[in-house]
Amino acid sequence: MHYLTVGPAKINEETKQKMIELASSDILSESHRWEDFWKTISDCVNWLRRYLKIPKDYGIVFASSATESMEIVAKNTTFNKSDHLVTWVFSDRLYKVMKTNGIDTQLSDIELLQKWSSDAKIICLTENETSASHQLPNELLKTIRLKNPNAFITIDTTSSAGVVQHDYTVWDYWFFSVQKWFGLPSGLWIIIYNRNKVSELSDTHTGFLRNFQNMIENYGSLKTPETPNMIGYYLLADRLNQLLKKWDIEGIYNNTLKKAEYFYKNISRRWLHSVKLANEN
Repeated sequence: MHYLTVGPAKINEETKQKMIELASSDILSESHRWEDFWKTISDCVNWLRRYLKIPKDYGIVFASSATESMEIVAKNTTFNKSDHLVTWVFSDRLYKVMKTNGIDTQLSDIELLQKWSSDAKIICLTENETSASHQLPNELLKTIRLKNPNAFITIDTTSSAGVVQHDYTVWDYWFFSVQKWFGLPSGLWIIIYNRNKVSELSDTHTGFLRNFQNMIENYGSLKTPETPNMIGYYLLADRLNQLLKKWDIEGIYNNTLKKAEYFYKNISRRWLHSVKLANEN
């Protein structure tokens, strides 16, 4: 069965088999402090970097949800004002998270962000609002960066990460889930950050668990800040291994465009046919 909804996606068939293998083995009963699990984290980081072609000056850490990824920015930012382009519920959630954490939030529209620079030090964007069929085109995102060269730009790329080759110079902190394009169960989010801008996420009054500097140190030594979602990491590593054996991201993107063309063409035909039948009746 296929679901034409905003997500999650259908679980990949090879992933279903991997879940059975994991459940039948003792690996999920092992300690997350063992070297076997540390290797899995290393595989996730290295294979993500290879598959998504992430530059060396960008680091990778993990979280459990979109809201948590947003909260990390809100609690760690050294700035007190944020600018938001709110197009639907996902971008509105980021706006509310920042506001709830005491950040002076302001709303902008596309024309404002294209024409002149924001007076906020942090700009928050959402590339895709899948429930409303909104997308911010790459050229628009590049224009926003050109107009705001010194801003810290965060972006939610959930619905496109894994299928679109992104320009990493545009953003400083981007996050996405594995339950959309990667076809995995929910519960694991990936954060990619600009190492050259990490000082702008260095607030020291955030406690321990979601202190961004602590997260960087933990994942840098292949450990997690908390007891991890072990099955999520094992499945991500396996999925990336599958992808790297068969595809590169350009091939995935071109294949997706062909599927989209076929889908739109047939949906249009069915819609025109239904209109014709309605008119005849």
